[in-house]
Amino acid sequence: MKKFSFSLGSVLRVKEQFLSVAQTELARLNDAIARQEEAEEENRRHSAANDRKYAEEQAKGIDPRLMVCYADYRGQLYRQLQEIQKKKMALFKDRDDVIEKIVELKVEIAALEKLRENEWLAYQAESRKEEERAVEEFIGFRRVAGGI
Repeated sequence: MKKFSFSLGSVLRVKEQFLSVAQTELARLNDAIARQEEAEEENRRHSAANDRKYAEEQAKGIDPRLMVCYADYRGQLYRQLQEIQKKKMALFKDRDDVIEKIVELKVEIAALEKLRENEWLAYQAESRKEEERAVEEFIGFRRVAGGI
């Protein structure tokens, strides 16, 4: 009997490679999201420090030109924060898409593995039948040759 070979083995291997690529992409996206969250936190710290410094200066009596500088810097930090959040939301969307793709691939791989298992069981059953036929032939040949 010929050696077992899963008919969709190459498809299964390709799907597994796609899964590996998607998992790598997911890790990259998670890392990028973590970096954006760190940048967001850093922005918030700068903003809080700027607000404290402004309050201190205002309590002492502040030059109007310096008030404008603080306000401009606060606006710049706010715009940066909005940009960071916008990038983070885009990364979350991309991550959700990749997770969906991973789930799809895992379902397809599970189905292919089930097909492989069914083919393997059918192969084993056919192999047993072939062995039984060979034994029957051998026993039948001995009976004829031995005159039994």
